[in-house]
Amino acid sequence: MKKIIIIVLILVLLSIFLSGCEEKSNDSNDKNNEDNENNNDLTGGEWETEQMIIEGSYCDAEIIKINDTHYRLYYCVEPEVENAQEMHSAVSSDGLSWEVEDGIRMTQTTFPDIIKIPDGSGYRMYHQGVEPKDPSSEELANMGTVSSFSTDGIVWQQENGFRITSGMHGSYDLKYASDSTTVIRPDGSYFMVYRGESGERLDQIDDVKGTPIETYYLISATSENGLDWTVGDTVVDTSKPEFDYYILGPELVYDDDVLKLYFFGINGIYEAISYDDGKTWEKERKVFPGNQEFAPSDPTIIKQDDIWRMYYGIHLTGLYSAIKID
Repeated sequence: MKKIIIIVLILVLLSIFLSGCEEKSNDSNDKNNEDNENNNDLTGGEWETEQMIIEGSYCDAEIIKINDTHYRLYYCVEPEVENAQEMHSAVSSDGLSWEVEDGIRMTQTTFPDIIKIPDGSGYRMYHQGVEPKDPSSEELANMGTVSSFSTDGIVWQQENGFRITSGMHGSYDLKYASDSTTVIRPDGSYFMVYRGESGERLDQIDDVKGTPIETYYLISATSENGLDWTVGDTVVDTSKPEFDYYILGPELVYDDDVLKLYFFGINGIYEAISYDDGKTWEKERKVFPGNQEFAPSDPTIIKQDDIWRMYYGIHLTGLYSAIKID
């Protein structure tokens, strides 16, 4: 997936990681710890924080149910620490007490998006991949979406080719096309929402983060077999003032026959609802608070018995659980 000059790969992945996990440059560790203490306790909205489940600089969580009694959580190391390109996993029977599994699930990638294959043969993970580039070009390689297969959820083998490549939705995903979430519709087809980046504002620098400003979009795609994808519409209008072109970490989940899309922005986590399997969407609304510097990142959501639970990251602190209260 990442067959490219190593220095270019590191620069590209670091740039994308920084856009996918909540980050802020800090003058000192003391200042960072003080900020974390002031921002970790999130209250209000329709979800309530329960507890930290895994301590450390982690982000990009994804949860799946692996059998009748256990769940597996995948998550990645944030870019500010060594070995930031590692993906790990943990298992739990209650959704609150998690046992970290030995080894590394995958390297040189992030944004795991996992489904159970309908025929019961195993799992497919959609994740970030580096697209081939012209060796003579001075531009950094673009990011697209690749997939890997596993029979047990532990050992993964990347599948050939790309599922989504930059530019499939024109200017909306010209520079980046990954950070996806996927569900299988009742009719057996696949529905995905991924993040696109246009590249139109890369010459501008964010005053807070010190990284290039970008325009993000959430874009839909459909497939009949999970491998060959057709890009659809732009799902969320990020030009609205509450988003300021910045939304990340989409998460799709079915609540009976209602399809819900969650994502996070500079002011918290939002929810949009579709009553026709993703063809049209109701107006999005904020359901969990956040703030511009330490907004809860990359939500992943699952129903455990009769409880809806969300897992999210707080920058340089850890992964947390939240429970739906309304």
